[in-house]
Amino acid sequence: MSNVTQGNVARTGRSSPPALSPEHRRVLEVESGISREVYEESGVYTITHGRQLPCGFSKRQRRLGPGMLFKVPRPGEAGETTWVFRPDNPDPDNPGHKYQATCKAYGGPGNVLYVHPSQRHLIADKRVPVTFVEGIKKALAIITAMRAAGVEVLVVGILGVWNWLANGEPIADMLEIPVEGRRLTILFDSDMLCNPDVADAARRKAEYQRERGAEVFITYLHDQADGSKTGADDFFAGGGTFAELRTLTRPFDPADLIAERLKRGDRLRAMLEDLRRTFWAAEFKGMGGHSSRDVFKVLIDLVPARGKLHADGLRVRISRGELARLAKVSSRTLQKAIERLEDMRLIYRDNEGRKIKAAGAFVLRAGVKQYREGRPTTGNSQTPTDPFHTCALHLRAPRLRWSSPARKGRSGVVTGTRRVRLSIAPKDRPAVKRLGKIRGAVLDALEAAGGASTVAEICEVLHRARPRDLKRRVLPMLEGAGIIVVDGDQVSLADNWPQRLEEARELGGEMQAEQRDYAHHRRRSEAFRRRLEVVPDPAPSEEEMRERRERRPLERREAIEAAVARLFAERPECRERRTGQIVCQLPGYLPASFPRGVVGLPKDAEVEEILAGSRSGAA
Repeated sequence: MSNVTQGNVARTGRSSPPALSPEHRRVLEVESGISREVYEESGVYTITHGRQLPCGFSKRQRRLGPGMLFKVPRPGEAGETTWVFRPDNPDPDNPGHKYQATCKAYGGPGNVLYVHPSQRHLIADKRVPVTFVEGIKKALAIITAMRAAGVEVLVVGILGVWNWLANGEPIADMLEIPVEGRRLTILFDSDMLCNPDVADAARRKAEYQRERGAEVFITYLHDQADGSKTGADDFFAGGGTFAELRTLTRPFDPADLIAERLKRGDRLRAMLEDLRRTFWAAEFKGMGGHSSRDVFKVLIDLVPARGKLHADGLRVRISRGELARLAKVSSRTLQKAIERLEDMRLIYRDNEGRKIKAAGAFVLRAGVKQYREGRPTTGNSQTPTDPFHTCALHLRAPRLRWSSPARKGRSGVVTGTRRVRLSIAPKDRPAVKRLGKIRGAVLDALEAAGGASTVAEICEVLHRARPRDLKRRVLPMLEGAGIIVVDGDQVSLADNWPQRLEEARELGGEMQAEQRDYAHHRRRSEAFRRRLEVVPDPAPSEEEMRERRERRPLERREAIEAAVARLFAERPECRERRTGQIVCQLPGYLPASFPRGVVGLPKDAEVEEILAGSRSGAA
């Protein structure tokens, strides 16, 4: 007997089998196109009061009022089941969360997958295609249409587009469904093409299943006539058939997902075009300006995949670490670039209400009016020439890095001061000559112009006042690397310029720098994701702290004595030097655990006392 039935017996004194209310039957049959046979097999029934919910639901969930309680058979061989509650009125604090799963704090299993009881025998059969869909109602609607069409498809329900993950890793139920060599379809709602979060979830899931060996497809549903989103249940309730659903399914391709998103988003496409005009119209001066230019370019490039409509333009969510890595700038330069772009009124930061785990966001100011109407002005912009202001930003040249200056490791006294460098002298670093971002901007201008342009036209596009400076200082290095061909005032890209550019980047060490940046970014991301798993050491007691304070002077003296002994053993000539000269050499011989305290590094008086003691002992 279920928990709900037991509750009915306790309150009424007689057993009453759970059933669906007429209103819920209408929701399933009429609004979702689910046959009575399918939903009765699933074990769904009506909850009229939160007290009827089984164990595992919180007080907050029980206060959500009446709704439907779905029994959730999981795909594992053990045949475990759980419950999911769909209240009639969603949680006002999270209106997008239509399904309420049992809480892990109350013994719930966390994120799980749903498999209809009649389809358990299809889980291990790789000859049967599998379809992943968001929500249990949609899964039941597909099963109904599948039975009407006389075909077999394993339908797996996910309780949310991201709920196939837990703590960044696929949940255990995902591994219970073999997919190697199997046809697999991802069927999310039509808002996948306007909501970048849903699109990203579909892409991530498709890539993960492809890595497991599946043949992945994606279904692209169309919005309703009134502009509202369409789910699988809405599609079948509106008269759609299983055969028609297949015509909307195509092999997964990340580029195809982005292209379909732009194809259907008229306003998104118009705003993106306005951003491209703004990019070419804005004036970026100096090294800082060109760093800002690349940051702005990266943000615009992310719009097709991550851009979301906003009252002031387009909102793009990206972490600072990833943005700095893509723009090939340091974190310090990125901060300056963001401030410069904000001063130019091109972007602004939008982190209001951001959760601690979520990446930050930027709003790129854009409009859909005619050019130069309703578009923010930078104060340093001018109308670009026609070949450029309509140009798309599908530029093949990667973002380039600035040259790295030489660095000489020094020790001793700082020139012009009495300050002594006490740290170990760093290793010398030779200068690294790279193409840099200004030459990268020239390549962008040439590619946007179709591969050839004059020096004067390049200067006009890049807002440079002196064409001769461009010809004398910027173009020779590109020409020497075989990337461009200069014939008088005519400049054109070489036939094999992408290959030549990669060779120049390889010589400048940019590939190795990108690998280091990516590894560093992954380490920081992983550390942040696992930050709560690190258990801090217990705080010491007062007695332990007292013992440490009393022991520290002795440990400090022993460490200094050992450092002096090592110094004299490696450099005997130091025995004849003054105490101050010896003290300057000691930092390189001290252990990392040296107890500095408030005193800091060894002082002359401490070393003098140790030397006096050693000399008297030797006498």
